[in-house]
Amino acid sequence: MNHDEQSPQHVDESFPQGNISPTHSEVMRSQSSALPPQKGRARWSITDTLVLIAAKHIERETQSNGGAMKKAISSSEKWKIVQKYCVAHGLNRTPNQCRDRWEHIQPDFKKIRDYEANIPSGHDSYWTMTVQERNDKKLPPKYPEEVFHSMEVNFGQDRAINPGNITIDSSDPNHMADEVSTPNENEKYYESQTPKEVAETQSTGKKRKAISKATGLKDTLVENNKSVITTLQMAEEGRMKRHEKDCSMLEQRMQMENANEERLIKIEEQKINVQVNLVSALNSIGQAMIKI
Repeated sequence: MNHDEQSPQHVDESFPQGNISPTHSEVMRSQSSALPPQKGRARWSITDTLVLIAAKHIERETQSNGGAMKKAISSSEKWKIVQKYCVAHGLNRTPNQCRDRWEHIQPDFKKIRDYEANIPSGHDSYWTMTVQERNDKKLPPKYPEEVFHSMEVNFGQDRAINPGNITIDSSDPNHMADEVSTPNENEKYYESQTPKEVAETQSTGKKRKAISKATGLKDTLVENNKSVITTLQMAEEGRMKRHEKDCSMLEQRMQMENANEERLIKIEEQKINVQVNLVSALNSIGQAMIKI
């Protein structure tokens, strides 16, 4: 992976960030609709990257709840969905730029996540290491915590489940009884119904399943938006703290410079006074010698 941005291969932290409120989003959408997407390599701030993560999460959730539609959508169409979400939130990027950025941040997130999950004994956390220590361990040298947190919330559980890791206690009599009794109970239930009732029951079950999927998608979108807003707020708070710290340091520097200037002025005044006194003393000596 190429490290070609302000901090190697990672999110640029030098650009303004901020929360995306509904009013702000409307203004940004009106502006983005009048401007064409940027061409070539784009520069990404932390806030831009958080919007991209939210867009990718929504695209995945939409496809995972789409049933057969999931197979009909190509990779390029998926990135168009991501791009539309980004543009709707004021982030003017092309599908290719969104994909390239995702391919930058996802592998590094996985490296950090896997390292944090299996930290060797006596070793430091990624977040307490210096850049050199991270390089020595072949970890990303710089990765914003806000971006990692958002990736962890949205994609931290995005792992395949290994069936070999699932264990069933066969010694539990209740578990065995459930396995044996359930098929018989289902057979008796359907035998007691007419074909029409069975069809109605199956139709109702399909409707419930569809409603459940729609409800699940809605809940996922709501939770995702909450997560994005929280992450953006954290990023904004961090930016404000850094700004306040920079302002405080600048104020201290100005105070020090003013103090130095005042000190230099006093020194110059003292030099002038010494010279005046010296001239006065020499004049007095000269007059005394004339009188003698």
